Amino acid sequence: MTRDRKTHDDWLSGQLLCPYEGGALQASADSLRCEEGHVFPVVRGVPVLLREDTGNTHPRWWTTPAQILAAREIAEPRPLAPGEIDPFVRKASVATCGHLYRGMRDPLPRYPIASLDALPPGEGRTFLDVGGNWGRWALGAAARGYRAVVADPSLRAALAGQRIADQLGHDVRYVVADGRYLPFARGAFAVCFSYSVLQSLAKDDVRAVLREMARVTEDSGAVRVQMANILGLRRIMKTAAETGYDLFRGLRDPSYTPWVFRVRAWTPKEIVRCFEELVGPTTLSIDGFFTLNAQLADVDLLRLRYAAVVHASRALTRFARIVPPLLNVADSLYAQARNTRGGSVVAAS
Repeated sequence: MTRDRKTHDDWLSGQLLCPYEGGALQASADSLRCEEGHVFPVVRGVPVLLREDTGNTHPRWWTTPAQILAAREIAEPRPLAPGEIDPFVRKASVATCGHLYRGMRDPLPRYPIASLDALPPGEGRTFLDVGGNWGRWALGAAARGYRAVVADPSLRAALAGQRIADQLGHDVRYVVADGRYLPFARGAFAVCFSYSVLQSLAKDDVRAVLREMARVTEDSGAVRVQMANILGLRRIMKTAAETGYDLFRGLRDPSYTPWVFRVRAWTPKEIVRCFEELVGPTTLSIDGFFTLNAQLADVDLLRLRYAAVVHASRALTRFARIVPPLLNVADSLYAQARNTRGGSVVAAS
């Protein structure tokens, strides 16, 4: 283990708290325990700090006791070879990157790691990616010099992400956690980030996550979150189509229940109002038009027609600098808040 990696591991161990009571955790060979008697498994170095008294936010991306047992019983896979692409990334590509990533190049020449050029260089500061799955954004943050941590409720995603981080030599650690009950100390992170996650949660859950993000972000630190705009050009058509489909199915089958894990879009004013109430002063910026999460850096991985959508989105985003009101009809927005609701700074030495 390198000195930098050991430093990161030691720092993270000092920031982990019980998600029930917020108390300190004591480590044993394969678990963490708090003074109240709650015991949490550690699987291949990944702590699983989920509460058992709450429902999940998504059944697919959640960790069950059976998954923990299976992961412990199966032999640890071999390390990934240089240039090899972890198969988990392709299986999860649409869920984690968006529908424009359907049918990516095969074989993949590289990982679709996102760019975080909007953030200043990390210079060793701490970065938390809430709901980051295998770590597409956290790996990008690590490449910019951040000491990155992913908090995600999926053990499968966390184990895949740790394999990829080790393969690439990036300073990223993974914790299986619920964004509504982040198991970290107050003010532990300089930047708290989330992409394509809160837009899919019920609004009460979004508020719970934002409170936790504010708590674990240092005073005046940055909370940056991607949100879907209900006034977006494509979002209006998508919402109308989903509503019509649900109405049609409901008339034919009274027992039909709409799929609950859909994008829940907000108005720009609603986003600002919520973030300023729970985090602090907030500004909005455009992430994209016609789509929610495709990245310009990945156009070489996409089918030509999907790459064209991304280029059109970027062109319209540039035009919006001349016509700022276009922000109100962008499909994907960034909310960036300066945290004034959290706690004191925790040193990342």
